[in-house]
Amino acid sequence: MRSFVVVAILLACLPSAAQSRDVYVHGEGTRSCHDYLRHREQGSANQDYFYVTWIRGFLAGYSVATSYEPTDRRIPGASGLLDYVDDHCRRHPRHRVADAAIALAGKLGGRHR
Repeated sequence: MRSFVVVAILLACLPSAAQSRDVYVHGEGTRSCHDYLRHREQGSANQDYFYVTWIRGFLAGYSVATSYEPTDRRIPGASGLLDYVDDHCRRHPRHRVADAAIALAGKLGGRHR
């Protein structure tokens, strides 16, 4: 029952196709790639943990909200996630961490259920 309520809330929050395609996020996903890379250069294991946790949660929420099932069904480990976001942010310093997570969701491939 609890899962049903969470899914219902997520689906109710989805914008319709006619609305803006802006993605509203909170937490570490709102940070700019510039800030993200600065944190990564500082080598803080705690900050890395916050980013990895946020990205994993985002990918799980993305899957639930869009009925999107990654082909591989495996989310990369912590170092793989950070490597992907590092690369994305170096190429797109004006993006947000959320933009990198969205790109990663697309890269993981998959299909709608």
